[in-house]
This record gives sequence, C-alpha cells and structure tokens, in this order.
Amino acid sequence: MAVVEINWHPTARQLRVFSALLIAFAAAVSAWLYYKTDYSHIAIYVLTIGASVGVVGFAWPPLARVVYVVWMVIVLPIGWVVSHVALAALFYLVFTPIAIIMKLCGYDSMQRKFDRQAATYWKRRPQNDDNSRYFKQF
Repeated sequence: MAVVEINWHPTARQLRVFSALLIAFAAAVSAWLYYKTDYSHIAIYVLTIGASVGVVGFAWPPLARVVYVVWMVIVLPIGWVVSHVALAALFYLVFTPIAIIMKLCGYDSMQRKFDRQAATYWKRRPQNDDNSRYFKQF
C-alpha cells in the first residue's frame, strides 16, 4: 500500500473542492507576487488563469478533471518525499528515544523475561460470566 496515491477518477464533489482551492491558491500566489515582488504583471496573469480555470471547473467538474490529474501527477513526488520524511522523523525522533528510555529503565511492557523456574508462561485471567459485556467491547 502506497502512502500517497493518485485518484485517477475523482468525484464531482472532489473536483469542485479542487476548483475552489485552485481559486484560493491562485489568489494567494498572485497577492504574494503583487505585494512582495516586482512582478505585478505576472500576478495578474496568475490570478486570471487560476481563477478562470477554477470557475470553469467549479461550474462544470469534468473539465477540471484534466487539471486535477495533471496537478496530482506533478505533486506526487513532493507528497512521497514529505510523507516518508515525516514518518522517518516520527520514528527516529519520537519512538526511538522513548524505546531507549524504557530499555534503560528496565521496563518490559510485553513481559518477555525468561524464567527457568516457570512451568508455563500462561497467565490466569478471571472468568467473567456477565453476557452484557459482549455489548461493551471497548
């Protein structure tokens, strides 16, 4: 199972959401270009193209499918890298230090200590005959 997958057949609702987000993204990029750089003429082009594609895609979602799929194919490598870096960071910066601290403190949550004197490692549990517990599993 892949962490990031491309939806080749998005629903009309997903395409409308994508079109609305495309309008917002084009507006944000054009505002940044207009106020923070000297490329005010490019900001107008970005806003015009992004808003027009977004409005047409919002009104008629099948036209936005091509833009959606092309966009997802272009950003797939970015999503793949970010997801793997995030998982690696979570593992090495969170789980590994916790495991090292638990190991140093001698905590064994699975109780895997080997006991030569034990005849069995089976643990007795109290028998519960109340049938109402079947409806309260958690």
